[in-house]
Amino acid sequence: MRLINNVLDFSKIELDKVEFEQVPVDIKQLIVEAINTHTLEANKKNITIEYIAPNFTHVYILDPIQFIQIMNNFISNAVKFTNDGGVKVSVNIEVEYTDYDVIRITVTDTGIGISDQRKDKIFDSFSQENIDTTRRYGGSGLGIAITRPIIQKFNSHFKLTSEKGKGYSFSFVLTLKKQLREIQDVLKSDVSNI
Repeated sequence: MRLINNVLDFSKIELDKVEFEQVPVDIKQLIVEAINTHTLEANKKNITIEYIAPNFTHVYILDPIQFIQIMNNFISNAVKFTNDGGVKVSVNIEVEYTDYDVIRITVTDTGIGISDQRKDKIFDSFSQENIDTTRRYGGSGLGIAITRPIIQKFNSHFKLTSEKGKGYSFSFVLTLKKQLREIQDVLKSDVSNI
């Protein structure tokens, strides 16, 4: 079922049919939700998922569904290819403006990594390191292929650093319009009183 959903998502993106919603969201809460989705699998493998983030004083305007998909793909990939150690999700505010923040999100693991020769291929659909990787870890090779165009629609790009046998690090930067948390709370209150 997940493969079918990934193929459908990939087809929509390829046809430029994905519409982005712009709503105020708690980015920290979204990342925690994504981590929680993969905690059971991490526990089964006896690996940890660590989360490091600042205390955000703002909510941000973005598409929560597409953002969750990005995070799910990165975290799922990290958990899948890690057998020892763990996964770390970190968020840093790199630059603060009056109306916008520039935020870097990084997902790092201590997994199998990837060779220099295969780094560019990881962005291709249905691509994995080799047939042994597919046999051992499963998956379709679509997760990262789906993620790149979504990140591009956020007017961003992501960076991959990896060394064979020493894990991956995926990071991307988002420039997000911010809104005071108090305004978000007032909006929620107004809606609940209708």
